[in-house]
Amino acid sequence: TQAEGSMSKLYASEAATFVTQNALRILGGNGYTRDYPVERWHRDATIFTIFEGASEIQRLIIGRTITGLPIR
Repeated sequence: TQAEGSMSKLYASEAATFVTQNALRILGGNGYTRDYPVERWHRDATIFTIFEGASEIQRLIIGRTITGLPIR
């Protein structure tokens, strides 16, 4: 269903953002330099929360599907 697709997109994007933010915290200021690949990973993970519908839109689709409201 549409809700399952939205659930997987939401979970994956939120998990990727959480993991890369923790990696940046561990590396400190060095994590923001281009010397480490975590800088690119964090940029990409942040884009996933925006690309193909923001996380809020995915949550809206999930909620509407669960409650039976129409998805517009």
